[in-house]
Amino acid sequence: MPTQEVENYFNERLRKLGVTDDVNTITTPVYKSIEGGYEKTAETKQKKAFESNEKGIQINYYLPNGNNITWKKGNNKWPQNFHRTRLAKEETYEKEGKTLTKKYHQDKGSPLVPYLTPGVIHKYVNQEQIETLVLIEGEIKAFKSYMVKSADEQMKAVEFIGLPGIHGFYAGDYNHKKEINEIIQQIILECRVRNIVMLLDADTLTLKWKEDKDLSVRTASFATAVKNFRNSLHLLLEDQSVDLSNVYFMHLKAKFNDEAKGIDDLLMQIPAKQKEIMDDLMSFHFAKTYFDGIILNDGQASTVDKHFGLLNKETFYTLYKEYIGSRPFIFKKIKYEWTGEELKYVKSAESDRFARIGINWVKRVVLPNHRGIPEERIEKWSVTEIKRDYPKYIAEQMVNRDIPRYDGFFSLPCWDQKEYKRTVYGCYNLMEPLHWDPKPGRVDVTLGFIKHLFQGEGKIWYDEQNKCYQEEAYKGDQFTVAMDYLTILHQHPTQKTFVPCLVSREQGTGKSTFLEWLCMVYTGNGTVLNNEQFKKNFNAHWASKFIIGLDEGFLDVDKKSERERLKQMVTAKEIFLELKGIDVKPIPYFGHLIICSNDADNLMKMEEEDTRWFVVKVKKSEVKDPNLDDKLKAEMPAWIDFLNKRKIFHKKVDRLWFDPKDFETEQQRKIAQTTKARLDAVVENFIKDIFLTYKIEELRISRRTLLKKLNNPDTSKYRIDEKDLKYWLEERKGMKYRPTARCKIPITITGYNDINEPIIAYEEETQRHYSFLPEVWLDEEEYREYKGRWQIDEDSKEPPQTGKFEEAEKLDNKQYQQEKIWTEKNDTAPF
Repeated sequence: MPTQEVENYFNERLRKLGVTDDVNTITTPVYKSIEGGYEKTAETKQKKAFESNEKGIQINYYLPNGNNITWKKGNNKWPQNFHRTRLAKEETYEKEGKTLTKKYHQDKGSPLVPYLTPGVIHKYVNQEQIETLVLIEGEIKAFKSYMVKSADEQMKAVEFIGLPGIHGFYAGDYNHKKEINEIIQQIILECRVRNIVMLLDADTLTLKWKEDKDLSVRTASFATAVKNFRNSLHLLLEDQSVDLSNVYFMHLKAKFNDEAKGIDDLLMQIPAKQKEIMDDLMSFHFAKTYFDGIILNDGQASTVDKHFGLLNKETFYTLYKEYIGSRPFIFKKIKYEWTGEELKYVKSAESDRFARIGINWVKRVVLPNHRGIPEERIEKWSVTEIKRDYPKYIAEQMVNRDIPRYDGFFSLPCWDQKEYKRTVYGCYNLMEPLHWDPKPGRVDVTLGFIKHLFQGEGKIWYDEQNKCYQEEAYKGDQFTVAMDYLTILHQHPTQKTFVPCLVSREQGTGKSTFLEWLCMVYTGNGTVLNNEQFKKNFNAHWASKFIIGLDEGFLDVDKKSERERLKQMVTAKEIFLELKGIDVKPIPYFGHLIICSNDADNLMKMEEEDTRWFVVKVKKSEVKDPNLDDKLKAEMPAWIDFLNKRKIFHKKVDRLWFDPKDFETEQQRKIAQTTKARLDAVVENFIKDIFLTYKIEELRISRRTLLKKLNNPDTSKYRIDEKDLKYWLEERKGMKYRPTARCKIPITITGYNDINEPIIAYEEETQRHYSFLPEVWLDEEEYREYKGRWQIDEDSKEPPQTGKFEEAEKLDNKQYQQEKIWTEKNDTAPF
């Protein structure tokens, strides 16, 4: 059901058009089935030309006999009536990176068919002749013209058909798409049409100047539609048995464009001149006051090109001079400028698609990404191919003068569209300008998405009273840190910062969506890589990017070489650009890594002293939103405006901006513990166990003694080399091998004293040694346990059960005699 707003739009629009309920009613015969087809009966039924629906004005489409046009949607078993809708509220959509406006809605997969006004249906049903058939772009324009002509008896033999677009006259059958639509053809034949006219709006011979736009493209599209219209009627014109004799193309004069773009506007604005307007229309190519037109009988393409000013640059400039003025303009890919006396060649518009970088020729190829947004790629090219693709004089001019020259590649991000420069220090800037124009607006979906990913205590909400966003930020809070990170990327794009690592074992958390979203924010400057793409010999596909996403833990980060490569990418200031076929050259590096992985606890080997990683464990989204990508995209202009205005909470205190403690997370500590090397884990566990078991203030132990205990076969099947142990302690941990001193190493608890403190047995030695302190080797929780009171299990205090020795065997004669001899000597036996 339509809303009241839509219903009001429907009623008001029909009132302005003068469409009463009677005019909106189409009376058609009722047909009955007979063998081999249908037969008209004396009964009639009434149908509506226009109805209201939930989106606006529903325009119903009928066949010449008055029956509804039907079509099957998808795999539906039964056909449904075809209609189009004039939207009450125009919609916007993205195409090739541009935001366009949609005034009409038509179901996807539905046919492209002409709209028949009631007069056409009436004449077809009653087998009356149509002297002149006018095809107008737009159903409502055709209907209004039908209404006006119906009041003029002299125009009884004139009828109107609406087209859904300037190319909407083609046949629906794909095999005969170059022919006129079969419905129109049916009317031409059955109603014995003699004249057929294609009528377009007043903006047909107008244009909008734009510096880098080829002004001939739109005009050529109109001209092509007119030529194809004439060609689609060729067989009917050649057939002597068909009444069709004349084909015309007409349009409203350009001077009416500002006040009355279409014929419906013209008829409504000056109702007193309606008969004069219709008479001028029926003058065809002799029209003078309201219309311009040409006759297309001869089928000569030059006739159409001349009318549209497409024969050459002079005719084009003469026709559109009032829109171009003295500014340079592009005509058929070549730039010209009016000097006051003549058109002077400036440059070929195609030349900007090429460049010479150093001694290498390249082509700038612009292709839409999977979001439909155009992105630029650099492809190696050659002068030979340029000369082969263009006329000689243009190619020579392009190669020798027009194609820009650069000394080399450069990379410098700049998100201020006014400050961005393609040429930096004479080099070609590989960073693209920001795609989005900032506009104030709401970013609730975007903020909710970021809050879901990073959690935290920070909050951002919209203040309805003050019409702005308010923020509650906290130092070291994950959400606040994430918002500052995103703000720094935008406001300080050359600033190095940490690497966000989003991890979760679960699917559907939004990790990959975050990577895609960042690439969309910085369109053309972001990429998402997997293992193979990251390891390629040539790195041009990511080396110059601002956002470099590594997705789903495909990287073999257990290998030290790849871990070091990642670390270097965080803080590197320069990178060697390896483009296929072009010499390797260094360029500034401003890439920002973001890693996503399904391996939450074993992402990569992380050292405790690492200060590069901001690891966040992402929770699964409670509610899935299939339209999340579209919503985030719709908020993009407002998000850019939000980032431009937001203040960074954390002050810059480090080379990566943040204090490392501010982005240290529990998940990072867990990964560091899980991924420790065997040597790290064995030594640390041994030292911690000593402190937590015996609660001594210091452990002094020599390297060899420590090695002996670590390599005890009863506790470990692995062996540690003394050289590795020395390197780890002295180089990694910064310990010093101290001078010779007394060392006491606790080995067991032999019992408990009167105050329930354990009695510790020590192994003593005097050696050079390492000194271990509990405050250095224990974490906070472990240190609290160490400083706490002794917690003795009462059962463990019971003395061990003493077993009885079996009775000793009696000494044999030999042993007895030896003992007797030593006794007689008053000395101790050696056994």
